[in-house]
Amino acid sequence: MAFLTVSSGGVAVGNYTGTFTGIEATQPKPEKGYGAGIRWKFQIDAGTCAGQTTSRVTGCAPTPKNGCGKMLSGLIGRALKEGEQIDPDTFIGKRYMIVVAAGRDGGTRVEAIVPMPAA
Repeated sequence: MAFLTVSSGGVAVGNYTGTFTGIEATQPKPEKGYGAGIRWKFQIDAGTCAGQTTSRVTGCAPTPKNGCGKMLSGLIGRALKEGEQIDPDTFIGKRYMIVVAAGRDGGTRVEAIVPMPAA
């Protein structure tokens, strides 16, 4: 029998470079008090976590102060303007500096993203 290697089950807390791979809708979890949401997904580009996906789930309506707005602001690299419409799919494949922090229940989540400087 082959040995089994235990993993953390996710990307460890730290700073990474990664690529935005898109968003997907999440289902409501009334038993936990969550409504429908958006999962923001990134693939880590280098290091021991290369190839792994890390993400963050937010609500669906962005404001300058909530998680959805902070993720959207990070994607575009500037503050949001009231009334503007932004298609997150236009940022798929772009690279970002990604801060992964401890989340609830012992997991991790994307805390912040910053566009990579132009080369």
